[in-house]
Amino acid sequence: MGNLFIFIVLLSFGLCIALPSSHDHHRSVRIVGKLPFYNAFNSTLENAKQNEFPWMVMIYSNKSPIICGGTLLNSHTVLTTAQCVNGKNPNEIFVLPGIWNAAKELTNIFTKRHVVSKIIIHEDFLKTSPENNYAILLLAKPYELKSNKKSICIPQRDNTDYLLEHNAMCVMNGWGKINNKLGYSRILKKVTLPLVHRDNCVIWYYKLSDDAICAGRPGRKFVGQGDNGGPLVCPDPKMPENLMLVGIYSYSHEKAPGVYMKVAPIATWIEDHLWANNLRYSVTCRM
Repeated sequence: MGNLFIFIVLLSFGLCIALPSSHDHHRSVRIVGKLPFYNAFNSTLENAKQNEFPWMVMIYSNKSPIICGGTLLNSHTVLTTAQCVNGKNPNEIFVLPGIWNAAKELTNIFTKRHVVSKIIIHEDFLKTSPENNYAILLLAKPYELKSNKKSICIPQRDNTDYLLEHNAMCVMNGWGKINNKLGYSRILKKVTLPLVHRDNCVIWYYKLSDDAICAGRPGRKFVGQGDNGGPLVCPDPKMPENLMLVGIYSYSHEKAPGVYMKVAPIATWIEDHLWANNLRYSVTCRM
């Protein structure tokens, strides 16, 4: 409780700042999200509008003042990175959907938080490697999807080459701190980021895992501590009103493009675990 109180105080003062899988004909079909905000993308870090990113959640621990991002995939399920929750018990992790002004809304945190019943870390994740950096959080009770709490879907197949070919611009958002002087943001931030071709990104990172994709502008840092696990959402270049979750933020070096974990390759993995827990959902988009 003490750590949580400290975290809330820090935010208050700001510190400056789906198609069913082949083995399941009962799973609900997902329709890709449709929102108009891509018409107004800005290449600078700025405050998001309230309810602009209804799939975005904040993840925190009651034993340490951590903060991570996550994505609502359905009323029971949140996707984030393994780095965020590895080694933690479900009873110390909470999910906060629909948060915009964290400094204000976290004062009523106990009425907004959702208890996690199960943490599923990708079986091939290793703390010493950035590969397979995925985790699923299953909520103890489903929440009602409404205007400020909506899920988003995952492409049916890896479409990063298609997005790169069409120079797709994607959006990342979170409450993270870009440097230690500024601290966490009070208001949810957003920034438009271009996808970066793999051949250009390895210049910064030497080696990238096959499940990684880069986004950002060299020389400018837009994401940082606290953004881990946050969503990278892209429009379909041919139908820009259709939005999909393409990646989740994993790591970055100073002034280098950020590295995100592709999510299309793990759609079946997610659905298999949902099925194993009697949750008959599809997480893939129907375009």
